[in-house]
Amino acid sequence: MSKLSNSEIERLAVNSILNEGIRPNSFLRIDIPVGDKAPSFDGSITIFKDNSDKTESYINEVPVQVKGTQVTRFSEKTRTFSLNTTHYENFYKRGGCLLLVVEVLNHYTTKIFYRHLLAIDLYEISRDYGHQGTHSVRLRELENTTLYNVCMIFSEQMILQPKVLIESNKLKEANFEKVMLTSPTFHPKYFSISEIFDHSFYQYGIKDDMEIPLRTVSMTSVSFPSIETIEILDNKIEAFIETKIDASKNLNIKIENTVEIRIDTKTNKIKFIVLRIHSISSQIKVLKILEKIFETGIIQFSSFYGEIDRKKFEEQLINLKKDLDFWNLAAEIFSELGVSLDNEFENSDNIYSEINYLNKMIRTHDYSKIVVKNPEKPSFLTHYVGGIYLILFYKASLNDKFTNPFTEFFLNNSSIAMIVDSPPKSILISPFLLLEEETLIHAKNLDFEIITDSYKLIDLENIDSVFGLINNFCLRCLKTFDLTSDVRFIDLILPLFSILEKNTEIKDLKDIIFINKMQTNLRKNGSFNEEEFSSILDFKISTTIEDNKNIELIFCLNVLLNNQREAKHFFDLFTDEQKNVYEEMPIFTYFKN
Repeated sequence: MSKLSNSEIERLAVNSILNEGIRPNSFLRIDIPVGDKAPSFDGSITIFKDNSDKTESYINEVPVQVKGTQVTRFSEKTRTFSLNTTHYENFYKRGGCLLLVVEVLNHYTTKIFYRHLLAIDLYEISRDYGHQGTHSVRLRELENTTLYNVCMIFSEQMILQPKVLIESNKLKEANFEKVMLTSPTFHPKYFSISEIFDHSFYQYGIKDDMEIPLRTVSMTSVSFPSIETIEILDNKIEAFIETKIDASKNLNIKIENTVEIRIDTKTNKIKFIVLRIHSISSQIKVLKILEKIFETGIIQFSSFYGEIDRKKFEEQLINLKKDLDFWNLAAEIFSELGVSLDNEFENSDNIYSEINYLNKMIRTHDYSKIVVKNPEKPSFLTHYVGGIYLILFYKASLNDKFTNPFTEFFLNNSSIAMIVDSPPKSILISPFLLLEEETLIHAKNLDFEIITDSYKLIDLENIDSVFGLINNFCLRCLKTFDLTSDVRFIDLILPLFSILEKNTEIKDLKDIIFINKMQTNLRKNGSFNEEEFSSILDFKISTTIEDNKNIELIFCLNVLLNNQREAKHFFDLFTDEQKNVYEEMPIFTYFKN
């Protein structure tokens, strides 16, 4: 091949660009003269909406630099080109430049490569490489797109990247409402997902509907979460599948965050890696999916299809089936105890032994290794499985010494009484009134319907004698709601207030019921209705203060009425002992906030 002169290379390069502008419906006017040019720029390309050349058809003008280079064969897909860093600095002053490099094979054959050099690119090049004197950038072939599309993307991104936003931005990534990535070159219509690592992206921070350019980034890996329906025999299982591809084109398929299938796309080697035991439901799903894979030899997901040698996994299949039997048993036990199978284990290090231990307690009645502090006394028992907090009921006289207390059978066959003095007597109560705050917060097998139903066990004729027990349970539920925002705890205590209102005539107790019912309604509804507000105000007006009597009541009423300064005044009148007591009460939550 004969060597071309610099002027011939330049002319052929420019003509190659001009030819793009005369294609049908190019909507471009290319102004790139051959010969003398302005510093760092060879001309411009004007973008129009149509072929009319009318003023209203004008979109924008793209500054360009064209470089021609003779080659013995064309580069494939991408190539690099080096420029003096002074050019990049000049491009930045202009707000950007479209760099076009034309490979010239001979007088008739050329190939165009392009690179968007926008403000954020040029800012980073000047900052990181300005001291080097030269810097190479990578360009992409034009073959998968058109010059019009390239220029339109340049124009759109140039508007989003004014220098003033780049230079004046002091915000950190955490300060933005969200972060967005966009690529000037990658589009899934023209490239496969595995090619995403060959493209660069612009990162924008979004704040107050403004897009602020942050940096250019390259992908090291990309993941695609989805819910997939997998058919196993006559059943369909919905499973959470996360597919991750890295820059080495390796594929990782994570199933229910429990097992990962690692696929080396170069060698086609497949590994099954156990990540963790997430929950009973996810464990069963994963085992059924793996069982199908090992039995059929086919791995099939929306992101991948492959085959394995079933003979190599015969032993794993036998062990897997045993494991599946174990987890089906665990599911039966958890269902009996009213625990959702979706509850996530906090710690699965000893999960197999802990479930076996629970099985002995509940199913096989083997109590040989179980120690109870007061074996003669019925009690609620805390038990943990994988960090999941469970409440069981223990009673030595029962055939099943450890049972799920949240059942109708338990309510109909277990009576709990409170012994009160003066004179001594036994008063029936709901057993769940004894549940502690920690249990209400953490127990995963609470059944709110059963707890509410248990109120029918309360001895209404002696309600005043157990008022303190009931009221304290209500306060514990309010504190639990403040910590969890679980409205079920509000619904749990409203029926108790109705029971107390109807069955007590003692004024002091009625005052306490009123305050606690009002603060419960406030938590549930967020504010008082007119009737509630009026009743609180009337109560306050009718309440007298004599010798510090009723200051606790007046304090509570002022808190409910949102009279902060007046509430503080009465709180300051409390004794230290009173202050310590109230600081632990739910009403204090509203006061301090």
